[in-house]
Amino acid sequence: MSARIVVTSHGGDFFGEDRHPAQVLTALAAYAQGVLPADGRRIVVKLLRQAADSPAGATRDVSAAVAGQIAPLLRRLARSRVITSKTHAKAASLLADAAERAAADGEQWTLSTETTCTVRITSYGVGHQNDPGAGHRPVVVDTTELRNPPDDPDVRARLTQMTGLDPEVQQYVLTTAGATQLIARSVREIEQRARAGETTVEVLVHCYGGRHRSVAIAETIGADARTLGYGVHIEHRHIDRPILPSRLRD
Repeated sequence: MSARIVVTSHGGDFFGEDRHPAQVLTALAAYAQGVLPADGRRIVVKLLRQAADSPAGATRDVSAAVAGQIAPLLRRLARSRVITSKTHAKAASLLADAAERAAADGEQWTLSTETTCTVRITSYGVGHQNDPGAGHRPVVVDTTELRNPPDDPDVRARLTQMTGLDPEVQQYVLTTAGATQLIARSVREIEQRARAGETTVEVLVHCYGGRHRSVAIAETIGADARTLGYGVHIEHRHIDRPILPSRLRD
């Protein structure tokens, strides 16, 4: 069975929507049973369960008045200490935000259930001359303009012994100017492909050696895609290859 996501209107993303894995809404419904007062619990639990359990293609419209009633209940749920998962707490907060926007605009709040796509991410180093075969119109992410540990004498001895899976390397790469924008553009393109009906989106992330920049960026793109409810598979093609000589002079 394909994984499903629930897409809400009046969201905060580039498209004015938010996307939640169906299983997250199921978990929130269970939390709501124990957190919310009896007079508000039923409407929230029913909405979350129906949205999560509906087949792909189903849409539920909530009136502005009802959205206004639900919003503070979702906010209370988001702030509950019972929810220990940051993912679940953030989802509840986003749902509350979207319901508030719909109520404030006097518009219906819509929750649509969709089948999610699979995002296949491959990181690699072009310096190995062993690039992965490209499928149909892959999303290509070039990280070669970002800071590279082997090219930096201040961190070379320490960070080159690590990979982009290590937090210290990720911090080094992700704080490079332009890294955040590169990731955001890539995730946005994945979203556009998914909305256009592609069931599988291939993402190719490259640097020179395939051990640091491409790995760190691939992992971050994958994490963001999972947050959006997509199924994600990541392969690091050259992460275990020897470190290539620096292309820059010290």
